[in-house]
Amino acid sequence: MCVFTLTDGTDVVSGTPKRHRLHPNVTEVGSERPINTAGSQQHGHQSQSLQLFGPNVQPRHCVIAHTEGIVTVTPCSGNAETYVNGQRIYETTILQVSGRVEVTPVLTMRLEDIVEGKSSV
Repeated sequence: MCVFTLTDGTDVVSGTPKRHRLHPNVTEVGSERPINTAGSQQHGHQSQSLQLFGPNVQPRHCVIAHTEGIVTVTPCSGNAETYVNGQRIYETTILQVSGRVEVTPVLTMRLEDIVEGKSSV
C-alpha cells in the first residue's frame, strides 16, 4: 500500500490534510469516476480511482501505479498537465517517497510511504 497526502485547501480537517491509501494496483486519477465493466476486479486486486475536482483536471488525468514497491505516475494525455516534483512529465515517471505529484497548481499529492505486504485496511 502507498499513502498519499492530498492538499487542495478544502480537505484539511483539524489541521491535517486528508490521507489516501492506495493498494498495489493501478489507480486512475481525474474528475470522472471510471466504471469497471470487469466486475471491479483486475489482476486479483480491487480496482480503484481517486476523483479530484478543480480547474483543468481532466476526466482521466493520470494513472498512479504501485507494483512491487515502485510507484509511477503517467499522464493520460498531452492535455493532462501533470508535474512530479515541480517538473512537467509527459511519460511514466517513478515517484520516490516524499515526492510530489501536482495535478493542478492547487491539487498536490505527496507520497508519504510505501508499505509492502498485505494490509488490513
